[in-house]
Amino acid sequence: MSNNRILIIIVTLLVILIASLFFWRIITKQHKEQPLQPQQTETLTLNGIIYKIDAPPADPKMVGKWQGVDNLQWYKVYYDDYDTDGFYWGKEWNEADDVHEEDLLYHGNGWFRWKKHKKELLESPCQDDIEVPITTVYIVRHKGDSMMQLTEKYVTDKSFRFSRAK
Repeated sequence: MSNNRILIIIVTLLVILIASLFFWRIITKQHKEQPLQPQQTETLTLNGIIYKIDAPPADPKMVGKWQGVDNLQWYKVYYDDYDTDGFYWGKEWNEADDVHEEDLLYHGNGWFRWKKHKKELLESPCQDDIEVPITTVYIVRHKGDSMMQLTEKYVTDKSFRFSRAK
């Protein structure tokens, strides 16, 4: 091999090495600069062992007590109480049916699990501590922090309006 070929090979390898180091530096810098998403830590105790779970924060526009606008005796409460599979807990009752908040047993009838992704809200009701395998999907529209409209995704004319309960 001639000296020129060896020199060309060495220069090419150096250019490839410098380019690789440059791109590696850009990639690692971008990775370090990504902001961390806020997390809340939930604890779960099973068989006397305490587990810590990093839970994504619940949508603050959803969390709280809501009262029906067209039916003032219908209430929904969305908690930021995270369950282990990405769902949160909530409960609902209708005082017109002679059901009151204090009548609901913890995670029993009247309770539901909820998850919100963008504008879609999924609700799965619970019955006697067991989740019923029927999930209702709503499209959520908020008007400020005090008004909310839920429209069933697959039933276009079924819509419910709620306002923040006091």
